[in-house]
Amino acid sequence: MRLNITLNPSGPVMLPVHYNHILQSAIYANLGPDFGTFIHDEGYERGSRIFKPLTFSRLRGSYRLDRAVGTISFDGKVHLVVCSPVEEICRSLGTSLLVKGFITLAGQKIPVECIKYDKAYNTSVFVVENGTAKLTPVRLGLQSESEIEVVEGLKQGDKVILNPSMDLKDGMAVVVEGAEQ
Repeated sequence: MRLNITLNPSGPVMLPVHYNHILQSAIYANLGPDFGTFIHDEGYERGSRIFKPLTFSRLRGSYRLDRAVGTISFDGKVHLVVCSPVEEICRSLGTSLLVKGFITLAGQKIPVECIKYDKAYNTSVFVVENGTAKLTPVRLGLQSESEIEVVEGLKQGDKVILNPSMDLKDGMAVVVEGAEQ
């Protein structure tokens, strides 16, 4: 299951540049005390291995980076994706955030505007087609930290929009940088 979470802070959200541990802590804290502790400390055992079936994205949104101070400041809406094959994890997190109405990151209470559940792990990409963004369903194969194999849904020569804005919608007009006008 996948949760697409939209946060709508009333002002800038200031975090250290390396904020993953803060985000991870906030996610575990919103799973409930017992469940969050179980996932963090124990996880699920399979054979001789322990799995903690939870992954999350970086925060996405407009930001300013202050390298001298080591901070990142998000302005406007912020988006977060949390995924797990264990539905209870996503349901628990989603319910907690909806009931509380906010998530706390580095002492800052940030209002939750919207949570979208995607139970089927539907994966789509935007492809440029005749000057518009076309949402195209794809099936993924092997993945590494820097590469993802697309085994179905794209054809040779398709122009995939990398890192699209969360505001991009199917059918919106787009301009390809560097393309002849």
